[in-house]
Amino acid sequence: MAQVRGYISAGSLRACHVRKPFRIKPLQLFKTLLVPACPGQVVLKLEMKKRSRHIRRFIILMLVTILSGSILFNCSSDRTIRIKINSCLVRDRVIPLDSIEMRSMIIVAFRILPKIDNLKDLYVGGELYHNDNLISTEKISNLDSLGNNLGFDIPLSQGKFNYNKSFSIPEGRYLIIINLFDRHHHLIAQCKKELKRKQLGRRFFGFNKVREQPRYLKVSNVEENLQTTFQKRKPDVLKNKDYVIFRKNYLERVYPHTEPDASEYITSISAEISRDEYQTLTFSLRALKNLGKVQVTVTPLQGAHGILDADSLTIGAVGYLTEVAKKGKDTNVVYYRQAPKIIESRDVTISQGCSRRYWFTLKAGADVVPGDDYHGFIAIKPQFGHSSEIPIHVRVLPLRLTDTNIQYGMMMTYAFYELDNDLWTKQEKALIKQRGLEIYKDFREHGMTMIYPHSYFYFKRQANGQPELSSLKAGLEGYKKFSFPGPFCWYLGHLLQTAKPFHPGSIINYDAKVSKIRLRCFLETFETMAKELGISRDKLVVQLVDEPDRRDRVAAGKALNRIARQMGFKTLITRKWPEVDIICTGAPDSEEEAQKLRKKGKQWWIYPNSALTTKNRAYIRYVFGFGAWRWGVDGVVPWTFQMSQGCNGNPFTVLDGSEVMAAYPGVDGPVPTPAWEVIRNGINDYKYIYLLEKLISAAKIRGNPNVFLIEQKLKQFKKDLGQGPCNDDYLFGDWEPGSFAKRRKQIAEWAIELYQIQRQN
Repeated sequence: MAQVRGYISAGSLRACHVRKPFRIKPLQLFKTLLVPACPGQVVLKLEMKKRSRHIRRFIILMLVTILSGSILFNCSSDRTIRIKINSCLVRDRVIPLDSIEMRSMIIVAFRILPKIDNLKDLYVGGELYHNDNLISTEKISNLDSLGNNLGFDIPLSQGKFNYNKSFSIPEGRYLIIINLFDRHHHLIAQCKKELKRKQLGRRFFGFNKVREQPRYLKVSNVEENLQTTFQKRKPDVLKNKDYVIFRKNYLERVYPHTEPDASEYITSISAEISRDEYQTLTFSLRALKNLGKVQVTVTPLQGAHGILDADSLTIGAVGYLTEVAKKGKDTNVVYYRQAPKIIESRDVTISQGCSRRYWFTLKAGADVVPGDDYHGFIAIKPQFGHSSEIPIHVRVLPLRLTDTNIQYGMMMTYAFYELDNDLWTKQEKALIKQRGLEIYKDFREHGMTMIYPHSYFYFKRQANGQPELSSLKAGLEGYKKFSFPGPFCWYLGHLLQTAKPFHPGSIINYDAKVSKIRLRCFLETFETMAKELGISRDKLVVQLVDEPDRRDRVAAGKALNRIARQMGFKTLITRKWPEVDIICTGAPDSEEEAQKLRKKGKQWWIYPNSALTTKNRAYIRYVFGFGAWRWGVDGVVPWTFQMSQGCNGNPFTVLDGSEVMAAYPGVDGPVPTPAWEVIRNGINDYKYIYLLEKLISAAKIRGNPNVFLIEQKLKQFKKDLGQGPCNDDYLFGDWEPGSFAKRRKQIAEWAIELYQIQRQN
């Protein structure tokens, strides 16, 4: 029979000194100890042949240790310090410096057991090995929690960055070693965990989960409803021509195979624009023979009282990146294709039989003379073939657009994220900060009114023991620099260990006491940083947990939100909680649902994530403009602008995982996408509506009798919006791509009518 080894607790040793552990057979032990006699009583039966004092003392000690829970079998004492690894996942990152750099990080969550009262005298050192070679180390000092995280940094790219190349950590064996040391550098505990590459993914679903690499199959066909039948061409247009200039609605896609309808041929471009507005104009070339590299430039636009120069005009070619076309019946098969997804300012090559779209952005500043007409042209110079010019005529309307009563932002952005990493030199951090400021400037130019940064994926400290919040400080500085009129909402769930279990900074390591202490420290620092920049506390909002689902995350969120509100901070939650200042939900499915959410009496924001993943650009524009007006929302904040610090490998391709990118990282600022430009046009739709509503209010005060007719027309206009588009591809409802311009033109005409009457009075 197996023997059991028992250790006596220190408290028991005070009663009786035992020099060495005893060994006794388990069956014999339990026969001699407790035998139930009657309810509420225990009879101690001692059947031992040798009734020596030594044996009796041992039995008494065993009774005490069993009842006090001080005995352990087949292991050492529960006071033995040890380390347990709770989760492990991979997050890839793309960092634009002088060139684009790809890096990865393996983030390991661990817990020190059992409870230790004084952690400050301890520190943790971590090592990551790949096939027995040390590739990364990490150290944590000034511990404040038994649950912590280590991040092991791994470089991925070298040399010139390639949009089409997949990046990931290499195949092989990964060994994680976590050591706990005291202040004298003596090793207290060590934990080792070996994993194969297939066990490491962007999300953690358990150590036994094997990540199978998908099979990517390229498809050449495009859905029929994307194709345009090439109708009868106009002979006079095509005679002796090398290419056709045509124009489709910019909400429709143009692929290399796209052939224009004869009605889409153009010989000039005209537009109307208000002051402080950016407007999108597009045109496309269809090559009838090989054109080689094509250079396209735009001249300054000359008006009677001024000029729209290079600062007001940008032009780029729409480039092709991979996108998921469809998923196969086998969930591990991904069909992909090349699609128009990025706008780049460079010359492109157009082969015979191919089409290419050009994206032209026009800006009219506040000082542009209203009512003036501006003229210029776009010059087209192919490498092979004749050059041509497209005349441009722009009229500036007597209107000026402003920010509105809706808050626009991009949820959980990473503009300054890398400033919390100690990997970079002083010069590299200066570049990282510059790139972040370029993003904030781009936000403002696209109509964003608020900032919504993501904190680091796990809690880190500086060398002096203070929390590492360099990214937060830089974000506040950028917010101040570009005069964002709306709030600054900081998401810090990962720092508080309230994130989802499969994310870094997850609820797995949540400690209520520690998180409450951290939160108070964070909020005090947040307020101090803002105050130093002249930002009032009423502009500060915090989100402490995202999409709370499990009971533990709900409880943590409610407790932490109470503290934040007690400290005077506004709070936001991505749920319908009454305990917060701002509720943030998905886009409503109906007017009835929108009405219920408005009646909750809270600020109501939406995060329409599908607007950044759909191929239906009509839906994107609708959500940010006419849809937001129809639903009566207070904010539109989709997730996210760039998945740059948590991507699946190279964010420019789906061949190592799909991404969410409204704009791509670039060394000269963010590289726009058609979707990003459509978002700006949607916001401008609402700016026109907002301007009209303000003109109506002003006209009522002045007693203008015509205003009531226009007000009634606007109310009817809103009732007649019809069925909106949905995020399913190419399902437009009553909002065909061409309908947006018609509806906005009607709003502008009513606004101009009231504006002119106002000026006459």
